[in-house]
Amino acid sequence: MNAEQILKKLCNDLRYDLSVMRNAAKIHEMAVRKGYDRKYKPIALVAGSLYFYCKSSGKPIVMNMILERLPVESDELNAIYNELKKETLF
Repeated sequence: MNAEQILKKLCNDLRYDLSVMRNAAKIHEMAVRKGYDRKYKPIALVAGSLYFYCKSSGKPIVMNMILERLPVESDELNAIYNELKKETLF
């Protein structure tokens, strides 16, 4: 599965609309351009991008639901969130 497919499935499972998926995908693309894909597992970066978007935009934060569906740790999500927070104007 590529990043878009993972985001689409996650957003569908979490009952988010396509705008959430598209915005998280944009954040993921920015993170890849910044080289975070060399620092974090690909699936963690996808999940972290969705987590960052949801937390930054006031969407219900669904960390536990992400952790149940993907092989990522909460520490990874928080580390990605903190790095993305430095990079964006959210």
